[in-house]
Amino acid sequence: MHSKNNKAVIEEQLGFSNVRGRSEASFEAQLEKQLQTSIQYNSQKTFEELQNHFSHVVMATGDGSYSKKTQNFREDLTVSLKGATVEGNFDRYTVATWMNYDIAPFGIANLIPFSETKANLTLAIPEQKIQR
Repeated sequence: MHSKNNKAVIEEQLGFSNVRGRSEASFEAQLEKQLQTSIQYNSQKTFEELQNHFSHVVMATGDGSYSKKTQNFREDLTVSLKGATVEGNFDRYTVATWMNYDIAPFGIANLIPFSETKANLTLAIPEQKIQR
């Protein structure tokens, strides 16, 4: 972790990072391989229509709008993300984080390696100023 004037190193294992999206190694692709049924993409049916015909319904709309409608979702903070895949030399097991109010007020940047040669660099900035 890097701030404007300090650096901290955490050497304990804190968890895992996983690849998301269209990659064959993505979390979604791994879950799909475990299914014993097909996935219905681009369905125009509503959750209410589907729940009467299936024992399990998974909705993956890519945003929280439907969850807000069903009220099983609480929004505490809205964050804008900008990200890129960058090339270089990376340790796959080391994640870097930067917090510097001069660069990104109340924001955070993360570098998360995919491999030894590619990493995801993301900047997250709250859309509203955080009240202290």
